[in-house]
Amino acid sequence: MQTLAQSWLVIQLTESKAAIGFVNTIQFLPITFLVLFAGVIADRVHKRNLILAARLLAMSQAFALAVLVSTGAVELWHVYVLALVLGVSNAFEQPTRQALVVEMVGKDDLMNAIALNSGLFNGARLVGPSIGGILIVAFGVETAFTSTR
Repeated sequence: MQTLAQSWLVIQLTESKAAIGFVNTIQFLPITFLVLFAGVIADRVHKRNLILAARLLAMSQAFALAVLVSTGAVELWHVYVLALVLGVSNAFEQPTRQALVVEMVGKDDLMNAIALNSGLFNGARLVGPSIGGILIVAFGVETAFTSTR
């Protein structure tokens, strides 16, 4: 939902296809470079606390973007910086969540847990943008940011 709203916002601000590509690159680049480092950290700290910290960072990022949009103060550089923050949050949350699944279910149920986790993740990738589009049309782009966390 947030990625769709973010792209929608960039179109509203710039009408540039290149800017949409750039904001999505900024968001997903930290995952590419930090995920191995984040996995090492996830193995050395309390996983629940790391997930909570990553989600708190993502929630703060979404709230900041919602406030900027609703006040009319948002600029393109705000979107770029906050997309990077979301990417860093996701880079730490994803490997930590996957490692936590292994600890929660044990070896006997691991295959089922991985399948369920993948199904939920992919379902969210399908349902989230659909709901986001409806929220954007009905209530404005800032609503999609406030509803994501």
